[in-house]
Amino acid sequence: MTAEASPLRTSPVRSDDSELRRFTWLTTAPTVRARYRLECLDLRVGRTGRGFARTLAARPTRTRKAVTSIRSTLAVCQRSKVPGAADLARRVREALTQHARQRVRRREHIVTEQTDDQPKALKPALESMTLLVAAVIVHDKATNRVVLLQRSENAKFAQGLWDLPVGKSEPGEPITQTAVRELYEETGLTVKPESLKVAHIIHGAWGVEAPNGFLTVVFAAHEWTGEPENREPRKHSRVCWVDADAIPEAFVDTTASALTRYLDGGQGVSLNGWR
Repeated sequence: MTAEASPLRTSPVRSDDSELRRFTWLTTAPTVRARYRLECLDLRVGRTGRGFARTLAARPTRTRKAVTSIRSTLAVCQRSKVPGAADLARRVREALTQHARQRVRRREHIVTEQTDDQPKALKPALESMTLLVAAVIVHDKATNRVVLLQRSENAKFAQGLWDLPVGKSEPGEPITQTAVRELYEETGLTVKPESLKVAHIIHGAWGVEAPNGFLTVVFAAHEWTGEPENREPRKHSRVCWVDADAIPEAFVDTTASALTRYLDGGQGVSLNGWR
């Protein structure tokens, strides 16, 4: 019996990528490698495909990579005419279909789920959504300096103007976490969410990426770790400490107002673009 005709494993229990790599190093025969990959995939899918569907459901963030890898494996096996590849391809399609249906059912369950304290969820009013934004004033009181950034010529808006570290909130993200994330992504500074203090609120009627308006929560931070650095040079030309008594005049209007009121010792709400 030849190597390609004999089974590669008699009673497989588990296979993983490291095992596949070790086997690939030991043989260069394409058909043998394809048959081995098919057996590895067969273990992942399982006899009925249900186990594979559960695996995808448990790891939603890795589903796309897993599906890409699976389709690539099946393509190699079918090109090499490995016995059983067509049947396994059918079971994989069934498993992926089952997984897609489970995802739809989960989304429908989340939308329609009711609790004692929460009424039935309604369809989001997307046409009236206001963009939620967070900005951070990192203030070194000992030297009376603040961290500012200057927008580059490639920025989406306010090219060349100075601004606070600022950014949009992501779905499902608390506004304090937005502030922490955006500050680090733009300046490399790290702050704790619980150390942030609300310094100002800006409510704009319209924005470049907010046709239905935006609400910016401006936080003040007096404790941080790290030194300012320009972590997004495509968007910003400079990130640095600036003396609080020498704030540049070429500043984004909305955040300039918030920064000025903060440095003057006041809190409040600024309205922008409303009639």
